[in-house]
Amino acid sequence: MGFFQLGDHPVAESRAEGPQDRATGRKLLLQILSERGWDLAVFNFIYFLFCAPMLWALWSFLTEVPLLISAGMLILSGLLAGPASVAMAKLVASLLRGTAYDPYRIFFSAFRENWRRGALAGVAAHAVAAVLLVSAVFYLFNPGAVSAVLLTFCGLLTLALVLVMFYVYMMLANIQLPTSATLRNAVLLLLLMPARTGCMVLLLLGATIACLIAMPYTLFLVPIVYFSFLWLFCGYLCWQTILGHVAKPEE
Repeated sequence: MGFFQLGDHPVAESRAEGPQDRATGRKLLLQILSERGWDLAVFNFIYFLFCAPMLWALWSFLTEVPLLISAGMLILSGLLAGPASVAMAKLVASLLRGTAYDPYRIFFSAFRENWRRGALAGVAAHAVAAVLLVSAVFYLFNPGAVSAVLLTFCGLLTLALVLVMFYVYMMLANIQLPTSATLRNAVLLLLLMPARTGCMVLLLLGATIACLIAMPYTLFLVPIVYFSFLWLFCGYLCWQTILGHVAKPEE
């Protein structure tokens, strides 16, 4: 078994007709973008709607909204964004494997069938993110050498949390594993695959910084392409790593 616990069921890399003729790597991603660009834009908007309470929760934590209301919005954001992330992970894996014949059914079926585990993962991740955010804001407005170090530490932990959750959601959607094994595998994959982790960092930071620099002109990009872009490219890197270390190949 080694470091990783394998899934209970074998996973085929592709079940599409003529898988040997399918593009791989960059060509596969460009092919998906060209053939499924409209679908990805639609799912980006759907995902954005599910994540909207998360933005409200973050805003409430940074204002004078009562703590009880902020906590309620945080829980609601996890209950919606968590299952939606599992659904996006299922959709992306299906696109990569060439089996997304009915993407809307795939997305909403995955949302419904994985709601409980997705919601638990979402609430937990959002709670940790909220603690990191509040800590970062405190250190930001209390300048000093120690605060600068702690602020940087909070930023790095937040980035690591986002990357780990990509792996968590990809495994929740596509690999049959206990929750503890899923989390352990996600952390190990992140640490033991530095090249792919570095690519995911560049994608995440590059897309986010590009949107922030050009604000408010890039506001329309967030509900149209931002999430789908990150899910497709980061999901591809996660999926290739999972196939190589966690998923049992189909016999």
